[in-house]
Amino acid sequence: MYNKEHLDSSNLEPLSCNEFAQFKTQLTFEHIKSYNRQDFIELFHKRLQSVSNIEIKGLSKFTHRDLIIGCNHFIDNLIMQYGINNIQIFEHDYSYYKKLHPNIQYTTIDSLTNKMPLLIAAPFPGHLNIHRQFSEIIKKCEDKNIDVYIDAAWLPSAFDVILDLSSSCIKQVAFSCSKAYNLGDNRIGVRYCIGKQNDSINHMNERNMISKVSYQIACAFLNKYEYDHLVTLYKNDYFEMCKSLKLRPSNIIHAVFSIDWKKLFGVKKVLRLL
Repeated sequence: MYNKEHLDSSNLEPLSCNEFAQFKTQLTFEHIKSYNRQDFIELFHKRLQSVSNIEIKGLSKFTHRDLIIGCNHFIDNLIMQYGINNIQIFEHDYSYYKKLHPNIQYTTIDSLTNKMPLLIAAPFPGHLNIHRQFSEIIKKCEDKNIDVYIDAAWLPSAFDVILDLSSSCIKQVAFSCSKAYNLGDNRIGVRYCIGKQNDSINHMNERNMISKVSYQIACAFLNKYEYDHLVTLYKNDYFEMCKSLKLRPSNIIHAVFSIDWKKLFGVKKVLRLL
């Protein structure tokens, strides 16, 4: 039933499902025209609060919410503010950083620098889970007065993880609909902040520069499906596949480890489309 030759070592591509494809073809302007930006923010927040496969702690401290054009918008805004050489990034985070800066110097837990912002994905791509040293990293950032920015793009693909945002050093966190609903071609998400920011994201929000149809389409999905729908749908099949092909399961529904833990594989082409 499962073919190991279809494992993808070059791309950890997110999953989709037949329901999403069918729902997309049925959407019309009449279905989405009544949604506004506040509907999107409220629906998104409601779905985050109702996820069943993960736990999010400390979300209530982020009192200001902005629309973002996916988590890359959040990342690019930080790079524009600080410059990529002035942001601390761990090795095995999002491959985008290496593409932007081939000679990037990654930080380590021992080399974290006082007062220089840290950008970290949670879940963390290289660990297919929350970073194994996340608690230690956050403690060190508290001690060194380092502001932390969380890219939570993979959260709707995660299961059996706890994302703890309660530390005072965590200043912003970004979530997206891309991996939740296979909406990578309709990029939209929410940035959660401690307070209102004076930056390009805030500028675009105040001037209604975020695509209206993007958040309206996302509202239709949010209104119909849980944020972690794909995890719930594929979880049993995922573990059956790992057992059948002798792979090590991770905490990310679209990716696995080799049996020796040395390689990561995308499994989209292996799992049957549900």
